[in-house]
Amino acid sequence: MERHLESVTAKFEGVKKTAAPVTAAKTKISRKVVRKPAATVKDVKKSDTSANGNKGPAAAPAAVTIKSEPVVARTRLSSRTQQIVTVVASGSSAHVEFWEKSGTTWIRQLSANGHVGSAGVGATREGMSKTPYGAYTLGFAFGTENPGTSLPFRQITSQSWWVEDSKNPNYNSWQEGAHFNDPSEHLADYPVQYHYAVVINYNTARTPYAGSGFFLHCDNGRPTAGCVSIPTAQMRQLMQMLRPGAYIVNVNSTNEISNF
Repeated sequence: MERHLESVTAKFEGVKKTAAPVTAAKTKISRKVVRKPAATVKDVKKSDTSANGNKGPAAAPAAVTIKSEPVVARTRLSSRTQQIVTVVASGSSAHVEFWEKSGTTWIRQLSANGHVGSAGVGATREGMSKTPYGAYTLGFAFGTENPGTSLPFRQITSQSWWVEDSKNPNYNSWQEGAHFNDPSEHLADYPVQYHYAVVINYNTARTPYAGSGFFLHCDNGRPTAGCVSIPTAQMRQLMQMLRPGAYIVNVNSTNEISNF
């Protein structure tokens, strides 16, 4: 049996030697990568042109500046005067501005904080300490010194009074004399407030008890008895700019100015 196995083994080995070696066939797979060419500047420009119909990238929208006109320009007064003083009260405090018309444009020439009557701005009468609401012409200027105003000016003397006695026929007017009954004001007694001052033409009919002695004058840091006050330096500047025909508007909010 062993010989038989050897014989068989010999034959098998002979076959093994003569047989051609088997080699696994290698298959080459060709993978051709198609690359898309990079976009050129020219291509980008063409794309931009087709998107917005213009050459080059779309331009950002231009900024639009809206120029708003001041509230005084929307008043009826703006067609009747070249100068307006606006007084916007908050209690007994107030913000005061002076507007002047140049051509068709209103320009703010002065801005100051000050005071109005201790009872604020509203309908008033004698003794109420309330600044009259509404629009009024400004009258003559007066004081202890003339700063160089174009308004008619009256110098305060030791006998200068503003008559506030409703029973007096000269009620609500400037008078010179030795004495006038209360509550008339002896103007020389108020050198700080009346250093520079301008009359507000309220109750020009001089109706008794309707209210008297309302002025635009220098501030002393406290509420007034019904007048409008601003710091002395600004009051001086204002008097130097004011001309006959100017108006003052006393209100409680900026929007109310347009009512006049």
